[in-house]
Amino acid sequence: IYTDLSYADDSAFQWWTALSSELGCDPTSSSTCATSVNSSGWNDGLLYYDPNYASDGNQTIYTTKRFYALGQYSKYVRPGAVRYGVSGSPSGVQTMAFWNSSSSQWDVVATNTNTSATALSLNLNSGTLTSSAAVQTDSSENMASISAPSISGSTISDTLPAQSVTTYVLNSAGAPG
Repeated sequence: IYTDLSYADDSAFQWWTALSSELGCDPTSSSTCATSVNSSGWNDGLLYYDPNYASDGNQTIYTTKRFYALGQYSKYVRPGAVRYGVSGSPSGVQTMAFWNSSSSQWDVVATNTNTSATALSLNLNSGTLTSSAAVQTDSSENMASISAPSISGSTISDTLPAQSVTTYVLNSAGAPG
């Protein structure tokens, strides 16, 4: 998502396969089948279902981390938001900032691809900020509400867990500078 929006300058991102039966394992015999990486599945779905549901009665829908990572963008970065360039992110952290003029809010999505926690400090240069929401997906959380970042004027600071996606929704007293 980051690459498409930041480097290709796409105005939208779509995932082609929302629901797939290609788990590559039997979820009725393995409790970690749907949540573990496997070499037999296609690894293309946001959601999976048991292809044998008609015979085994398993009608469970299995969500993936990809589903929640995509949700970090799609739930908070709304149509009409304008992406602003971000510089100075730490190595391994992909940071995007979107301004929504109709709500006077910033939506900041930060992906930590590192295998360890990484500090983030970002100045949005747009007047005093207040936190409206902070949401995170990592190895143990799925779009979970988290504590607001530390805010000083128009600068936010936080520590991003290893291999996580964090979205901050910030109210702004001023427009982007």
